[in-house]
Amino acid sequence: LRTGSRMPEHDSFGPGARVRVDGLSQRADLNGQEAEVLHWIRSTGRWAIRLESGEGVRVRPINLTLRLPAPGAPQPLEDEDEPIVLQRDDGTAMMVYPERCKRRFNET
Repeated sequence: LRTGSRMPEHDSFGPGARVRVDGLSQRADLNGQEAEVLHWIRSTGRWAIRLESGEGVRVRPINLTLRLPAPGAPQPLEDEDEPIVLQRDDGTAMMVYPERCKRRFNET
C-alpha cells in the first residue's frame, strides 16, 4: 500500500460528501456509520471525516462508500444507471456504470 500525496480523482468525493464507513478492522465499531467528508489529508492518504456522533476520524478511501456526492459534483443523467465506485489502494477512484457497459458490450 502506498499512501498518497495525491487526492483521489473522484469528482463525487470531497468536502461535504456523505459517506458510510465500511471494512474497518481496528475500529469495527465505526462500520455502518454515516459521516461527512471534511478534507483530504495528503500526508496519510486518508479522508478526514466527521461521524454523526461528532467524532472526527481519518479513513482510507477504500473504507468509504459514497452515499451523497459533494455539493457541486457532477450528477448522472436521468437515463444512466447507478454507478459503482472502484477505489484503488493509492486513493484514486473511478465510477463505472454497469448498465451502460453492458449495453456497449452487447453492441459489439
